[in-house]
Amino acid sequence: MNSDLTLAFVTFHSDLLIENILKKINKNYQILIIENSLNIEFKKKIEKNFENVKVIIPENNNGVGSGINFALKNSKTKFLLFLSVDIKIENNTIDRILEEANNIKDFSIIVPNLKNYSYSDEFYLEKNHLNNCSKMKMINGAIQLFNIENIKKVGLFDENIFLYYEEDDLCKRCLDKNLDIIKINNIEVEHIGSSSINSKFKNEIELSRNWHLMWSSFYFYKKHYGYSCGVKKIIRKFFSAFFKIILYSLIRNDIKKKIYLMRFLGIVNSLLGKKSYYRPEIDN
Repeated sequence: MNSDLTLAFVTFHSDLLIENILKKINKNYQILIIENSLNIEFKKKIEKNFENVKVIIPENNNGVGSGINFALKNSKTKFLLFLSVDIKIENNTIDRILEEANNIKDFSIIVPNLKNYSYSDEFYLEKNHLNNCSKMKMINGAIQLFNIENIKKVGLFDENIFLYYEEDDLCKRCLDKNLDIIKINNIEVEHIGSSSINSKFKNEIELSRNWHLMWSSFYFYKKHYGYSCGVKKIIRKFFSAFFKIILYSLIRNDIKKKIYLMRFLGIVNSLLGKKSYYRPEIDN
């Protein structure tokens, strides 16, 4: 097994995707899967079919950030590479990312470029830093390589956040500690996006995403910039959700009504300081 790098996935009803990506990964890498749908049969099947994979089932589903924390705490290597299960990756890409990590050495997070995804200027601290690298303020969290020692200095992911803004929060704390976040410009992977969960759960997942997007947005800005800043950031979305609930009730569009009700409730619960308790109502 490679002594420098552990790979990690966080799964939630992702059976249809995870096996395909595991087959494409070099067996020389130890892989940890945090199974957030708490499926014991999934664990048995995967560990039977892949000798280099260990499936960890937490007590509760507390989101992607919490899942990555499990992997960071259980990894015995220098680096940990988190991949979303809907990532498409070439055979040598992981080796190339690891090589860059060993060359850069002192950093908190490294990411590759994402195909068909463009970072706006506000994401950058310094373009073309070093060879083929840029220093970043924020990154897309679909694939991230962590320097485990440095990430532990900032306290890992905030487990109050179930979904959305978890990497924004971590990046903010890394920069506050002067720990570099690096994008490798000449390595590219493809992220399909919003396809990591079985499509039969689409409607419930959509409701959950809208609730947490609103909750996490206010929480992030309140945490780092104060309550009043959080209110300024969310207030237009609060009134938009409120009036769209009324609109879609009048025209009897129940799907849209439920989505905006979830957005409204996410905002209200965050404003009141309540935990991000909402979970998708899905059975194994």
